[in-house]
Amino acid sequence: MRPTVLEFNQSSLVHNLEVLKARAPGQEAFVAIKANGYGHGAIDVARQFECKHVGLAVACFEEAAHLKQAGIQARILVMDGALTEDELAWASEHQVEWVLHSQQQLTWVLKQHKPQHLWVKANTGMNRLGLELSEVKPVMQKLQQCPGVQVSHLMTHFACADEPEHRTHLLQCQRWNQLKQHLLSQYPSLGTSSANSAALWTTPESRNETIRPGIAVYGCSPIDGKTGGELGLKPVMSLKAGLINVRSVSAGETVGYGAEYVTKADSVLGVLAVGYGDGYPRHLRSSPYVWFRNKACPVVGRVSMDMITIDLTGIEAPVLGEMAELWGTQIPVEEVAKCAGTIGYELYCGINSHRIERRWVK
Repeated sequence: MRPTVLEFNQSSLVHNLEVLKARAPGQEAFVAIKANGYGHGAIDVARQFECKHVGLAVACFEEAAHLKQAGIQARILVMDGALTEDELAWASEHQVEWVLHSQQQLTWVLKQHKPQHLWVKANTGMNRLGLELSEVKPVMQKLQQCPGVQVSHLMTHFACADEPEHRTHLLQCQRWNQLKQHLLSQYPSLGTSSANSAALWTTPESRNETIRPGIAVYGCSPIDGKTGGELGLKPVMSLKAGLINVRSVSAGETVGYGAEYVTKADSVLGVLAVGYGDGYPRHLRSSPYVWFRNKACPVVGRVSMDMITIDLTGIEAPVLGEMAELWGTQIPVEEVAKCAGTIGYELYCGINSHRIERRWVK
């Protein structure tokens, strides 16, 4: 088998959930497992959390159906909401909760007269999904008059929760608090939810609501400039690849496509069985490191579709098949993402190759 492995740590996943729940003690939690559990495997993650009494948040009804077909019994919330009228019947039949964020969706609900479990989303400044603030009250009134329709939560989403002093974040918090105060006076049993992963650290008032953590569950920091480890989180995913070639080259030799990298001294180079075809980022602004035999070894030359080259100079007699960690417990995914000019979310979600072995460890 090709020596390329995605290793997922069960105890780290549980640890991270406990860290997040401790930041909002006593509050209900819906864990985001959209995009195949941020690349970790939605069904595998869901099964780890079924006994933890948390809800599961997905993006679309296709993802919800995937979980239902696998026998997942936890509460499921579809955050993109119904995209077609036909999805309302399926949601009702399978008791799946979904987010209402538009007048079109309201029209479908009022027309079908089927039991629905809804969350109502308000646009406080993200300007992506959500009812305008002036629409929320009349929509709530119409839904309350609709037999079989239950509205359990009012929700919003913060655009800049990782920058708590950002003008947009402060404005959203102000609008959200005003909306809550107004609505809860009329609907005192209505739940509220605004806390994504970043808000759990930066926005204390959001911790008094139903929380919706995403990336932090998987051990990656939601705060720019910090790693998950600095927040007390543990990486769940480790990407590893084995050596498939080792060679000695003289100073002044070039390495890889485009001959961009030139060795400055006599060097020992190793080739790892992983590349952009597996999701390792090709466009690097600076050279990341991999972890090999307790040493950080730089990536040199361009990333190929199936291979990367690393500098093993100083490593005694490297052996074919020996494994290196590209990110995980020793190399934070945030550091690799920074070298690629992206975020850890994208690297996690981009690992979808069928030629990588996936395994869970305790």
